[in-house]
Amino acid sequence: MSAHTLRRDRYREWLTAQGLRFGFDAEIADKATDVTDGVTNDTPPLELWHRILPTVKLAEALREEFGATTVNSATRAPKYNAAVGGEDASL
Repeated sequence: MSAHTLRRDRYREWLTAQGLRFGFDAEIADKATDVTDGVTNDTPPLELWHRILPTVKLAEALREEFGATTVNSATRAPKYNAAVGGEDASL
């Protein structure tokens, strides 16, 4: 198993431990495997993991109120962000 896959799996386990609903743990963690123009996204650094929680809680409320919603991206690695045309200050 690659180091990238191990990081993604640890991130998913951490997200699952946060008690997220609606499958957000897998949905967000799997964004770390997205590939654009040969550039693979990656799991955010461990010290930033907690920053996703307020956004996920909002997404959970929206999904609960309005039904199916789609997560198009969560955290993007800098090289991947550039590959998808993201803003320079965006991560």
